[in-house]
Amino acid sequence: RIMLKISTLLAAIVLSSRASALNLRGAYAYDNATVSPVSASCTTPLNEFPFIMTHDSATGYLNSRRRLESEATNEVGGVVNDWAITQSTGFGGQLACGARAFDLRPYQKDDGSLIMHHGDVKVDYSFTDAVQEVVDWANSNTDELVLLYLSHFDGASTCETAAKEAMAGLGLHVAACTELAGLSVDGALSLGALSGGGHVLGIDGCVSENYDSSITCYKNPFSVEDFQKKEGGGDGQNGGVQFLGFDTCWGDDMTTRNNLYEYMDRVAAMSPSTDGNLNMAQGHWQSDTYSVTAGTLSGSSILKDEEWSKVNSVLASEKVAGYAHLNLLEVDNVCDGGLDLLTAIRARV
Repeated sequence: RIMLKISTLLAAIVLSSRASALNLRGAYAYDNATVSPVSASCTTPLNEFPFIMTHDSATGYLNSRRRLESEATNEVGGVVNDWAITQSTGFGGQLACGARAFDLRPYQKDDGSLIMHHGDVKVDYSFTDAVQEVVDWANSNTDELVLLYLSHFDGASTCETAAKEAMAGLGLHVAACTELAGLSVDGALSLGALSGGGHVLGIDGCVSENYDSSITCYKNPFSVEDFQKKEGGGDGQNGGVQFLGFDTCWGDDMTTRNNLYEYMDRVAAMSPSTDGNLNMAQGHWQSDTYSVTAGTLSGSSILKDEEWSKVNSVLASEKVAGYAHLNLLEVDNVCDGGLDLLTAIRARV
């Protein structure tokens, strides 16, 4: 446990600023030597076939420069980006690192242009350009199937319509939930077939996300009242500074890591939906005000939390082989061990 004085002012950190973007196309080369391809004759139901999905995929286009650099250029960075960026590169790079499904959250600006977002943080990178990277990659890797999960439409009221029109303009089919009932992998390959030979299928909702806000990397094992008693102080003493302690997902204490793995066990025990809807297991840390504050004081970030806690590595080497069911495995920082994780989940097929 780490004992630190945490100013109450830090608890007000928010993720509500606009962030700038970088073009990270082609940042990684793809090596599929150890990854089993998707068979064109695979009759496994789509909601029982395993995919690695990247959490808040578009944040790979955000500028990850640290606070001092952003202050020098008057650009948003530092704390906001540390706790908004869940991926280290754009869509092409994520595919090279093992992603086969994307968490797409379109945002339509007042001028009608289509970008993406992570909550209040706008990812000012073209939605169409990002999806085009997926199309290009798929046409170069014709033995793969990529899913694009559309949700959290935001901005102008026409955002959903604009996003679907953009997908159609790229030759992509967006499946309605009724099309998923009884859909097998070979059927999904047919629905998602591109003129260039690749296979990319859009999904309009139709996913059970199984979100659990309690799965955070940082836990306060004591109440504020307990600390006030232990420190002999009351409200307002020491200039409003409280003594708080927290367990971390990367320290010696296994409590927080076990919380995540127990959550994964619960979701993996769920039987597939009979209506064809897909099932997501969120194999990553959630964020709240407390965890962002504690993580910032620890010099961490979403990407570092995954790396330091070795979540992707542990899932690949110790966990996924034993799960009864696995469909959409959503992860942070896919470029930290994503290909090993893809190899592990494909070994289940």
